[in-house]
Amino acid sequence: MIEVLLVNTEDKILDITDLVKRGMALSKSLSEFAWELEFDIVKDSVKIDIGNLVILKLDNKEIFSGVIIKDNKFKAMDYSFYLNQNKETFQFVDVKVEICIRELVNVLGGEVGTIEETNTNIDKFYFGTSIGSIIKEIIDNIKALEGKEYDFSYELGKFHFKARDKVRVLSNELKPTTYIKGINKDFEFNALNYIKPPVYSRSMENMKNSIKVYTQKGNNYIQVGESKDDKSIKRYGLLQDVISIKEAEVGINKNKAENILKLSNKLSENLTVEIPFIAEIINPGRVLKLNYQELDIAGIFEVKSVIYTIAAKDMRIMAKMDLERLNYEE
Repeated sequence: MIEVLLVNTEDKILDITDLVKRGMALSKSLSEFAWELEFDIVKDSVKIDIGNLVILKLDNKEIFSGVIIKDNKFKAMDYSFYLNQNKETFQFVDVKVEICIRELVNVLGGEVGTIEETNTNIDKFYFGTSIGSIIKEIIDNIKALEGKEYDFSYELGKFHFKARDKVRVLSNELKPTTYIKGINKDFEFNALNYIKPPVYSRSMENMKNSIKVYTQKGNNYIQVGESKDDKSIKRYGLLQDVISIKEAEVGINKNKAENILKLSNKLSENLTVEIPFIAEIINPGRVLKLNYQELDIAGIFEVKSVIYTIAAKDMRIMAKMDLERLNYEE
């Protein structure tokens, strides 16, 4: 059952489920921090102001809460919205990532949830930089230094910083999802069995097959590492990236070029799929195992983005997901 609740300017909680028109959409991608909800209501049925809180529930469980940031056709975003709306000045001197994240959340007055440890320290001065931009840079630094990808999210009133599911799946600490709850006319089933024929594409736009690492000594840059794939270069052409590290980090990050090459030296394989009658919310970053030979879908895929189209009155949810194949062996 879908419920849409409004907390109005007087802090009164109103059930507006029956006033919401068809086509309400809940969406998020891995490239953005915030969930976004778009909806419209029956004209002149209830007063909704910018800054009001809207809550979306599925089977009595909260799946979204956010602030109305736009009226007419209403748009609400969860509290991650504020990450890019607030700039601050920070001086981090060789500070552990998890400490940095806590400090950044505290600036917003937010509540801290799960903050996982990393092996990366931050040593940088940020002047007038948005909190969201700093967090994205921190995530990029961890990926470059450790070869691991992290996600920052807002869920059930708290901010969380955790390794993506694919980190655990690729290290065999977590099994991919093989079942997503679906419901139609009170009958429960695996919604993954009802995937519509997908749209498939491949791309080399974000691929890198050569990595060079430099460090600065005085006014000069000295190359301290390199990793490349000659076979890939011969086939696709040279796709090179150049990065820099501090002199003190040279010994610690001697495999940095290899780590980056391992992550970036591949074509991206993407699927766009539609799943009807879905009855649970799957977050971007979830890893799915698909094996549908008749649709030519087989393998392990990470959810990169998702849009849920919700018909509030008859409780039907259609999910449209963009998926990316992972290199995975069981």
